[in-house]
Amino acid sequence: MEIKRKQKNSEPKVNKLLAIKPLKTFIVFALAILSLSSCKTKKIKDPQGLAKNNAIKEIIDLHYTKDFKFSTLQSRLRVTYDDGQKSISPSASLRIEKDKQIWLSVKFLGITMAKAYITPERVSFYEKLNRNFYDGDFKALSNFLGTDVNFDKVQNLLLGQSILELKNQTYNINTALDNQVLITPEKQDPLYEILLGLYASSYKVSQLQISQESKSNAIKVTYPEYQKIIEQDFPKRINIITKSSEGSKRIDVEYKTISANTPLTFHYKIPDGYTAFIIK
Repeated sequence: MEIKRKQKNSEPKVNKLLAIKPLKTFIVFALAILSLSSCKTKKIKDPQGLAKNNAIKEIIDLHYTKDFKFSTLQSRLRVTYDDGQKSISPSASLRIEKDKQIWLSVKFLGITMAKAYITPERVSFYEKLNRNFYDGDFKALSNFLGTDVNFDKVQNLLLGQSILELKNQTYNINTALDNQVLITPEKQDPLYEILLGLYASSYKVSQLQISQESKSNAIKVTYPEYQKIIEQDFPKRINIITKSSEGSKRIDVEYKTISANTPLTFHYKIPDGYTAFIIK
């Protein structure tokens, strides 16, 4: 799919404050998922003995077998965004062609206010409030955020799969509590501290916590409820809380009507006359 765009001759450099505008924040929340804040995990005992009864490798393998299998997916979303000062509740439509493209449209009071289009090679979105757009590759976006972001991580976040590559490390089980198995890397990254929770009954993600104490950044993503879609576990709600020196933000996403494996269109065009901002 070709992304069409027209930009003005003068292209200002991006101001990071643009990314915290309410509507734009909703568009980029999945892309900025690893922009973190301080939230240390606490090691406690394993009351259910799952560490003894299940090898960590087996738990991780079971998680990968639960990857949601589909060709296309379409859903209406109920979204609430709150940064402590402003709260908005736009509606949204989501379309996914697995491993190929993600399309998102955000409406407020029935008016389309923003759209996003993501492929493994490219990420693009525009918003009408400031009449600007971003259209570039993941490398530029990752450099801007200071951490690796890619298509697979965005897709997995939406599907209830781990955004972390679990097969390249060894892990410890910290606890199994409230039907959850909590695991941490045996060797934490020097920049980040990570805790991943999986439901012991389904092996789908229950929570993900990533903290970066040196920059007072943290994010917690929780999946409080799943539902059955084409006889598979699929998120019903996703709650995202981020903390930073600029304060806390919360985004709650609820999947409403969902259809899978039906033909979909992914029309996307950046309106004429919008101003591009360049991420460097």
